[in-house]
Amino acid sequence: MMKDLILRYFDAFSNLYGIIPMKRAYRIIEKQNPELNLTKELFAEIVNALDFPDKYYVIWSEEEVYDENADETDLFDKILIPDYILTFGDPADYEKLVFEQGDRPFYVPEKDELLKYEDDFYYERTKHVVNLENYLRDDLGLRNYRGIVEDFAAMLKIDDDEPDEIVAMLRRMGAPKFKEFSSKEQAHKFFMLYTNLRNHTRKHTHRGHTPFELDDCYTVDGIIENGILTKVNTSSKNGKCPCGSGKKYKRCCGRE
Repeated sequence: MMKDLILRYFDAFSNLYGIIPMKRAYRIIEKQNPELNLTKELFAEIVNALDFPDKYYVIWSEEEVYDENADETDLFDKILIPDYILTFGDPADYEKLVFEQGDRPFYVPEKDELLKYEDDFYYERTKHVVNLENYLRDDLGLRNYRGIVEDFAAMLKIDDDEPDEIVAMLRRMGAPKFKEFSSKEQAHKFFMLYTNLRNHTRKHTHRGHTPFELDDCYTVDGIIENGILTKVNTSSKNGKCPCGSGKKYKRCCGRE
């Protein structure tokens, strides 16, 4: 029972946070299950005996990220890491996510809500999800509107895409109904709704928080010529400036 519960938490952590130190993982599980009397020693004994043949994450030390044959370390010095950032043993994606997470706090909902994230496809059906679904159904006439928004939410959980890539996804998933926007207004409405979805999606880079919760929202500033996507400018107070300077927006173009 305890082993199964720990595995459920690990699945949820992987889907909600991406990476999480085992010290933090233990504290969350222990705090949400006081009746288990889960000591550090018992937790380590259970986890060290686990096998993960069907899981999409590993529990490694940082040294193992760079060298799978690195010496064994204490469990509480290890990190739960999803496979998608360990592609072919390249640590670049791991380093990128660690950098982007920085010292942001972890979003830790109540136990029942947290364990919903053990489902790889779970996401909160916020009003922003419903608004975008309604737009795809009513304005663009797409039958697969729910599946499209599900794919957008899954993508946004891990990363953000460029506007032309977003439209390419919409074109691919909405085929044969959608080829391009019929007007500048239609395109602008889509990106406003998509940006709202992005700002209220729980992200790995934000340790399970939404950008809105951490005051890192984007807004759509400009868009489209003749109803065809050419460029979309977005801004964020705490995000990088779209001008390419490398500075935060609020310290660059946002100062104007």
